[in-house]
Amino acid sequence: MKVRGSRRSERLRTRTIALVRKLKKALAEARRLGLFAEDRELLACRLCGLQEDVAIDGRLLVTVPGNRKCDTGLRFARVDKQGNWWRCPHCKSVVKGPRIT
Repeated sequence: MKVRGSRRSERLRTRTIALVRKLKKALAEARRLGLFAEDRELLACRLCGLQEDVAIDGRLLVTVPGNRKCDTGLRFARVDKQGNWWRCPHCKSVVKGPRIT
C-alpha cells in the first residue's frame, strides 16, 4: 500500500512541478508583453506622484498625477532581486514595493 501511495505522490509532484514551470513561463511572457502579472502590489512614488495602474485589457500603465489615463511609457526598475525596492523612472527615488504573499 505504501508503494502505491508513494507512486501517486511522485506523479502528483512531477505534474505539479511541470505546471509551475509552465506558469512561470506564462508570467514571464505576460511581463514581456507589458501585461501586469499581479505578482506584486502596484507602485507609486511619493516624491513625484508617478504611479502604476492596470488598463482594462491588463496592460501595465505608469501615469502622472495630472493624467491617470495616459501611459507615460516609463517603468519602475527593480533595485533588488526580491522586488522589495524599486527606482522611480522619473525622479530616481527608491520606492518600497510590498509583495503579495
